[in-house]
This record gives sequence, structure tokens and C-alpha cells, in this order.
Amino acid sequence: MFTQLIYFYIAIFLVFFLPGYFLMRAIFVKNYNKLSSLEKLLITFIFSLASNNAIMLLMNYFEIPIIRKNLFLGIIGTMVFFIGIWIIRTKITKTPLLGPQCSIFKYSKLNSNNSNLKQQNFTLHRPSYRQILFFIILLSFSVFLRGIYIADGIFPKTTDFGHHIYWANYISLNTELPTYSEKFIIGEHLPFAAMNILSHIPYISPLAVITLFLFNIFSLLGIFILVYYLANNLKNLIATPFSKVFGKKICQICSFDIALWALFIIGILYPISAPQVKFVSGGAIGNIIGNLLIITAIYAFLKSIMHKSTSFVALFLISVLTLVYTHHLSGFVFIYSFITILIIFIILTLIFTKINLKYFFKLVLTHLKPFITPLPLIIILIGLTFLFQIRTPSYLNPEAIDIAVGTPTKITRVGFGLSEIIERVGSWRMLFAGIFTIIVIPILFNALKNTFSNQKISKTLLTTSALTLSILFSWAEIILLMSWKPGALQVDIPSRRIITYLTYPITIMASFGIAYFFIIIKSKLHKFLVTFLFLLFMGIGIISGFGQDININERTYTDKSKEAMQTYLVAMYLASNSSDNEIILKDHKFLEGDTWMKLFFMRGYKYPLSRTYDHRYEDVINKRETCTRDMIAKPNSTIGQQCFAETKTKYIVLKKDYDDAIFKKSPAFQQVYSSETTTVFQRK
Repeated sequence: MFTQLIYFYIAIFLVFFLPGYFLMRAIFVKNYNKLSSLEKLLITFIFSLASNNAIMLLMNYFEIPIIRKNLFLGIIGTMVFFIGIWIIRTKITKTPLLGPQCSIFKYSKLNSNNSNLKQQNFTLHRPSYRQILFFIILLSFSVFLRGIYIADGIFPKTTDFGHHIYWANYISLNTELPTYSEKFIIGEHLPFAAMNILSHIPYISPLAVITLFLFNIFSLLGIFILVYYLANNLKNLIATPFSKVFGKKICQICSFDIALWALFIIGILYPISAPQVKFVSGGAIGNIIGNLLIITAIYAFLKSIMHKSTSFVALFLISVLTLVYTHHLSGFVFIYSFITILIIFIILTLIFTKINLKYFFKLVLTHLKPFITPLPLIIILIGLTFLFQIRTPSYLNPEAIDIAVGTPTKITRVGFGLSEIIERVGSWRMLFAGIFTIIVIPILFNALKNTFSNQKISKTLLTTSALTLSILFSWAEIILLMSWKPGALQVDIPSRRIITYLTYPITIMASFGIAYFFIIIKSKLHKFLVTFLFLLFMGIGIISGFGQDININERTYTDKSKEAMQTYLVAMYLASNSSDNEIILKDHKFLEGDTWMKLFFMRGYKYPLSRTYDHRYEDVINKRETCTRDMIAKPNSTIGQQCFAETKTKYIVLKKDYDDAIFKKSPAFQQVYSSETTTVFQRK
């Protein structure tokens, strides 16, 4: 047990940290010491994920068995390769191999002139000890709340997770990557397979949940970092317009404080709502990883425009490429979001330049230069090679695109009402996001228009202002529209899944909204009243956040874990007492953890057969077979007997006292297994 634990920690560092660190040193040669330690940690994680995926894809392409020894050597070899590039680039750029290190919250400093707004303020000061303490408390408490939530649910049993881990187990057993339909994407399974192969810890253990939990925590860090830079870009711009409206300078709120508000909202108020730990334990792997990659891609694009940095362009491209290999829905949402951000960015830039096309195109060319330098072009070339030669994602075909694009064809894809969207995202978050949109944005836009019309400003300030506002203003709105009126955007994918992507941009808007709201009322109201309103809104937020989570996540983990264990014991029994050609039918409708049964058999993704929920048999558009329902609901009927003959089903696994009475009475079946919660019948 202790040895396995050591292997588990080694596997975490090999898969999620070490290769990414050296890739970061190779790419961020000059800019490395300008990053904060939090940024380094995030970038290391993303680069490691991308590196691990690439290693396993290449191993499969060259028909190298994906076993512990080969994977370990592949990771070590990749690290050595990155170290070589790092050394070469440091010599070319004449950069010290090991320069001074930043503290965990210390950022790079550039000169600025705040008085006339001629240069964007990039000076990101070290926060106070009070702010650092708040950050540590908020992050620790966020992890603690999620830890409590998954503590009783650490035993893996949820439906989607079982489907995904089947493919990860396929990689571990067959030492090669699977080929499957567009429903799954290989990047969802590679990290879990790598962890299992390197540590040899079985999948039916905390391995899968803890691995996905890492992605959730890094999403929180990503939001914190992104909000920090967005707030810093707006800090100087807020001063003039708000002082005109409210009569005094009330914008002196630290960017770090707004980022703390974001961490508080996403980490504390709604700790286990979608798409967070509810999905960590629920197994929506693509949503969790996809959200992290979307956040990182937007952060990298913002920084590449802010600093005209080739290194951040590389981070942006690698994040997008990793997203392409991870989750088609996340990629689809990102494309819509990014295109919308670009459109609003272009419109705002044209407004700020007074529609001076010559100046506009000069700005565009200035900020496009980092994208056409050798490093990004090499990454694009490598990415295209992977996409079209090494492994083409299964969803990149006309049929899969037709499924995702077009007028919604199912009731679950026609969108939700605004009231339901507000309920799912969180009414408290939506309130302050609305405050930011309705009150702050119009004031800011009007003031910015006047500012840019009357003063000659730097290109950096103009473009970063336009991009910051486009991210704040359009990211949430486009996903809201996709969730509310998907037909207007030709979106034909489940609306309930799209809503989960709304959480993070709404959190960002809400963090600005609540910060500016209290700054405004603080300038107008008595201190006692401000304190009262603060406590009132915090109380409402806690009730809203935890109340939503309690309503959504009502369940008894202990009972379900015990039931899942009984299901796994049944699977072990049948795996030992049945042959590959003997068909098994299980009852997904009532059994707990039944999708994980397939890991005990590994006789195909659709083995055993499964009775699902009744409403799924009533799909009038895509008619489904009904044998899996009829063989359990009416086994002795003509249709039931016909289905048994056609499917050659021999064993039926049921939850005890649920639809098993007819099998006990029927002479055509005999009970061969029984436990506290499960029972198995064999067809004679």
C-alpha cells in the first residue's frame, strides 16, 4: 500500500508537472522570471498535460507498447529534449540559465505613467500580507469544501465516469490507444491511463476522482490569475469616468482584491455546483478539463496582446490544440466564445481609433507579429502534423459537425428559459454580474469613448482596454445566448451541458460587479449602512450558493457506495463464471455504479447490455431498441422471449426487490446470485 502511494505521487509529478516545467523553461526563456509563481504553476500543469498527450499519441503512432517502462522513458526523454531546447535558446538569447526567482505573488514590473494614461499600467505590485493570507484561506477552504463533498463519494460509481474509465482501462490492458466514435475523444482518457500505468493503482479506487480533482483546483487558480490581469487592465481606466460620475476617485481598489472576490465566489459560495465538484465526482471529464483549457487559452491570448509575447502565443496555441484533443463540446463552445471576443475586440478597437482604418490596421499588424514568428509557426506545424497524420480526433468529420451545428432537433437542445438559467448558474452570481453589466459597463464605455477621442494614447493601452472589455462583456453573453436561444446560433447540442460553461465568465463579471458595487456605496453611504449591506449580501450569497448545492446534490453517499460495492462484487462473480459469448443484461435504471461493471469484463464498450430510463426509449426522432427494456419489464411475454432469442441474453442483473418478482416466479429463470442489494438470474 505504501509503495503504491509513493508510485502515485511520482506519477502525479511525471504526468502533470515535470515535463511541463521544462517545456515552460524552453518556451519562456526571457519571460520566465517575469511570471509569478502562480502563473508558473498553471502553465506547468497545462504544458505537462499537453506533453503527456503528445507522448502517448506518438507511442501509439510508432506502435510502441504503452507500458510503464516505455511511458516512463518517453517522459524522461521528452524532459531531456526540452532541457536541450532550453539551453540552446538561453545561449541564443544570451539569457542566464537560472535567473532570480519571483516570489509566489510577485509580478513583473514595467514603467508606467498613470497621470495621463499614455501607457498601460503593467506594474503588478506584491500584495500585502493580509491579501496573501486571504488568498491562502480562500484557496484552502475551497479545497476543504470540495474535499468534504467527495470524501464519501471518493469510491467511483457515477455513470459517465464509468464510461470514460472503460477506455482508460482499455489503454492500460491493450497497451495501445482505442479507436471509437465521435462520442469520445482520446484526450479525455490519456491522463487517467498514464496515472494508472505509472502507479499501477487500480481504477476502482480514489485514483480517478483525485486526478480529476486536480483539474478543478487548477481551474480556480486560472480564474484567479485571469481576473487579476483583467482587473489590472481596467484599474487606471476606471479612475476618470467614475470620479466624474461619483464626484471622487473611488477606483483605487486593488486588482488582487477583485481576484480574491472571484476566488471567493467560485470557491466558497458555490463550491459544489456545476461545473465543479458535482462533475468531478460525476465524471464529466471533458467539461472539467475543457473549462480549464478555455480559461488558460483566454488568459494566454490576453497576455500575448498585452506584452506582444511570442511565449504567450505558444501557450495559447498549445492550450487550444490540447483542447481539440480533449473535448469536442468544450472546443465548440470555445470557438463561439473566442470568435465573439474577437468581433467585439475589433469593434471596440475601431471605436477607440475613431474608425481610423489606417491606424487600425497598423495596430492589427503590430499585434499579429508575435503570431507569425518562428516559434508559433513551428507549434502550428506540429499541431497540423498531429491532427492529420498522428491522430485525427474522431469528431472532426462532416457527420459529427452536422450533429453539433444546425437547428435544434431535440427538446433537450432548444434552450432553457432565463429563470432556469439563473437558477442553474446561481441567482446571487447573476445579480452582481447584472450589476456590472447594467451599471458599470455603460459608464465605462461612455467614458472610454470620450477618453480615447480626446487624448492620444499608446497602442498598448488602446488594444488591452478593448480586449479586456470584450472578454468581460462578450464571453458570458455568447454562452448565455447559446443556452437560451441555441437555434439563433445554429447550435444543436444539449443545452444543459452548455450552461455549465457559463459559470466561469459569470463569476468573473460578478467579482467585478460586487467589488465596484461596494466601492460605489462606500463613497455615498454611512459606514454602518455599508457594513449592514455587506453582511446582508454575503448572507444571501451563502444561502444561495449552499442552498443550490444542497438542492442539486441531495444524496446519501454511504448507502450508494455500499450499493456500488455490491454491484462490483456481482461483476466479479459473473466475470469469473461466464464466457465471452454469454450475454449479460444489467439494470441501469436502479443499480448503483453499474457502468463500472464493464471494467470487470472488458468485452466491449456496450457489454453488458443495459436497461436505461424509460423516457430514453420514447425518443421519436432517433428510435431506440426496446429489447433491453422488454427483457426485464416483461420477460415471459412474446416480445420478451423474442428479444432473449435475438440477443442470446443468459444473465440478468437486478437491484434486489426491483422488478425481480416475476423472475423468481418464472420457471424459465433461476436465481444464481443474491446479496443485500443485488440479485442475478440465469435463463435456463
